[in-house]
Amino acid sequence: MGTRRNLWALLPAAVAAGGLLASLSAPPAVAQTTSRVLRDKIDFLKTHASGLDRELQAARDAGLDAPLDRAAASLQLGKTYLDHADLLRSVRAETERVSFWTEMAEFTLREGALAMTPSRASEARGMLLDADAIPKTVAEVRTLVAQLANANFNMIFPEVMRRGYAIYPSRWLERDAEFKNAPDVFAELVKEAHRRGLEVHPWIWTFRVRSYDEKRDFGDPVLSKLPGLAARSEETQKPRFLSPAAPGSREFILRVVGDMIDRYDVDGLFLDYIRYDEETPDDWVSQTNYRLERFGNADPWAQIDRRDYQLWREEKVNRVVAEVAALMRTKSRQLSLSAATFRSESYSRKQKLQNWRHWD
Repeated sequence: MGTRRNLWALLPAAVAAGGLLASLSAPPAVAQTTSRVLRDKIDFLKTHASGLDRELQAARDAGLDAPLDRAAASLQLGKTYLDHADLLRSVRAETERVSFWTEMAEFTLREGALAMTPSRASEARGMLLDADAIPKTVAEVRTLVAQLANANFNMIFPEVMRRGYAIYPSRWLERDAEFKNAPDVFAELVKEAHRRGLEVHPWIWTFRVRSYDEKRDFGDPVLSKLPGLAARSEETQKPRFLSPAAPGSREFILRVVGDMIDRYDVDGLFLDYIRYDEETPDDWVSQTNYRLERFGNADPWAQIDRRDYQLWREEKVNRVVAEVAALMRTKSRQLSLSAATFRSESYSRKQKLQNWRHWD
């Protein structure tokens, strides 16, 4: 998750990438336009903050079941950031400094608004079960589900696909070594959870299909067979991700998901690693396919428009989310789709190419 402290570390990268920040070398006309845009945004956020103050007072008067003290703290901090941005703008400080504090204010005010949202009568009380926590016998699965039901959980998110392996017998993935000698505990988990009134939303690693560290390498079950889909660059020694820009990556993910939801009576799907690899955010497949789409050839010397390239890569991730959602809508039962995202929209987009605001 992004934090305010982390945003300082991200600032140089954001400037280098072009991002939302204005260039120091912008011509006067562009600089004036940028200044007006920032002034208008600051004025808008001040009006918005005043409205949030009124909403907060109304929420207190109504006794809403929400963390209103936290909301008040976020609103106060957001207004402080906003005042700082306005002061910098008034003394003609560098555009990127004004933009940074304006963005901080907007993010913090949004936190305050969210904190004023009251709890709903119907709640999702879910438990994330990583694969190591999933039992290997039917009896242990039943015991675990009973414990979760007795603890008043109503949703389970079992990690059924990790490192390019499946814990269940998949038509497209190798079986996870820890589950090779086990029965189909995923099927039993779904059956037992439904018997006790709990929903099951399988948790899958989407673009990431490999894992290793200094002590252990868990193998390479996917990219060793589909090397052309790897997110690889000059700095990449062992690629971990499918490139979101490769059409074959999208097809592979849809095959895996389609097979699973056809064979298991799940209630939804939880997408993890639905993004670019932070270690290889600019891979060869993305560069090549971008040039082919924009210029009609893969000339490595063709100049890339960094902003357009950023949006183009975001759209490749967006498309996978959209096509998974469309696939799920074709099923006879209603299925829900959720995903692991980063709270900071700016960090999510700049570092992970994950533009979750455009996911319907």
